[in-house]
Amino acid sequence: MHPPQPAFAFKFPGTLWRVVANPAGTLLVAEILEEGAQRKHFAAVDLIAGKLLWQQWTPETPGLAQAAALHGQTLYVQTFSAGSLPQPGALIAVDVPTRAVIWQRTGASWSGITEEGITAWELGYERIRHVLLHPENGLVRREISPAETAVAGASAGDSGRYPVHYAAGNPHTESIARFIGNRLDVTPVPAFDYAEKENVLVISYYLYQANQYDNFLAVFDRKGLPLWGQKIAGALPGTGLNTFLTTDNLLIFVQEKKQLLGYVL
Repeated sequence: MHPPQPAFAFKFPGTLWRVVANPAGTLLVAEILEEGAQRKHFAAVDLIAGKLLWQQWTPETPGLAQAAALHGQTLYVQTFSAGSLPQPGALIAVDVPTRAVIWQRTGASWSGITEEGITAWELGYERIRHVLLHPENGLVRREISPAETAVAGASAGDSGRYPVHYAAGNPHTESIARFIGNRLDVTPVPAFDYAEKENVLVISYYLYQANQYDNFLAVFDRKGLPLWGQKIAGALPGTGLNTFLTTDNLLIFVQEKKQLLGYVL
């Protein structure tokens, strides 16, 4: 069950904190926390070419930053002030191919994205204002209701890219545990990330030993026969979710928080 050669493999100088892909599955952005640093840096990958576009970019705005979403070719970065009670700093739109800042809106906080534009909220002196922003320039198109903001936030992001998570108590979890046990001769913890693709099944599972958790990834054909698998993280304090993501033809995951790997499905 040795894995095939990856389509791409990138190591970064720090801990891979989070990765996001656009809905089309053509671009990916990774958040990287460098050793001893307080700020995250970002790296971008062209998933079609399997090419690293750039790395070690961080917004000039002071404070903490995170990738709010990647939509089309635009990365939306949310910044926060430092301190024990971080406050929204700015919402920044970045063109991924060129790494150029398209626009920046100070005081705005990301909510989601709709066909009309970007939904955000801004903290005013008297109330929180919910707004719809133009995706090309960040200007306010109109004020919206909190309900519209919530709907946009729920439907935005990487829907369909991340696997379904099954935890203890879910009626399907026991079936997946039996499947893994029978196919791989192991006793997994009842916590799985599961994805079905056209030709394969991908399952992330955990083994508990020596008071710690080890995370493994297994790929099966549609008949349930194991194709390949590997350990992707060890000595963990607990289980997690969103341990991998998929595009139409790629399986992407982070190994030991250091390396970004992509395999053709």
